[in-house]
Amino acid sequence: MSTVLLLTVISMSKAQLTTNEKILEESIKYHDPKNEWRIFKGEFLVTLSKGSTENITYLEINNGSSTTLWSEVLLSKDTLTGGFIGDSCIVKHNGINLIPKGQMEDYLLDCKSIIERTNYWVYMFGLPMKLNDEALAFVGSPKKVILIGHEYWQLTATYDPGKSEYWQFYFDVSSFAFKGARYFSSKLNGDSEYVVYQEEQKIGNLLIPTKHSWYLFNEKYFIGSEKLSLYTD
Repeated sequence: MSTVLLLTVISMSKAQLTTNEKILEESIKYHDPKNEWRIFKGEFLVTLSKGSTENITYLEINNGSSTTLWSEVLLSKDTLTGGFIGDSCIVKHNGINLIPKGQMEDYLLDCKSIIERTNYWVYMFGLPMKLNDEALAFVGSPKKVILIGHEYWQLTATYDPGKSEYWQFYFDVSSFAFKGARYFSSKLNGDSEYVVYQEEQKIGNLLIPTKHSWYLFNEKYFIGSEKLSLYTD
């Protein structure tokens, strides 16, 4: 093979690797090599740490049956359960089904709010697999950037083209492990939030990111962290 042809092949190989779709594909191969997320099932405790306070949420995910449920003990010591089973919104107070409306302590109980919160858990712990969502649209080409002292692949995307809200996702340049995200919105008054993924755990053949921490970017302000651990009864 001539030198010119060899360089052309290498160049084409690099070009194929450095597309948004290819980087995402490699990341999903790293985290979900057997394509098991679509049927993933597990029970967890999510510990939310903010300042000196901790709040623990029980989380049950069953992607095979499109079911996600969470439960929390409120300040009143009552238990609130929310989530969805298929297309049905679920709200329970101390195990008794409620009509999904109104508010309980700090929680809005309408179906829209319950499903948004439930989808948040699945999204944050289902990355990068959740980036295969058809609603996601990549913007521009991937870039190598430095964030918090580390070099990453950066992919920019939006769920609402034409609006001022978009995400940047970060991947290890060698393993393509998912490492974080940054969220931009006009609601943040020129600032942005970013989340750093710090731990992962092997569950079956999946490598699930199990801890992430949120910060305000410009102010370097720590918002809080969420840690996922397997539930053992």
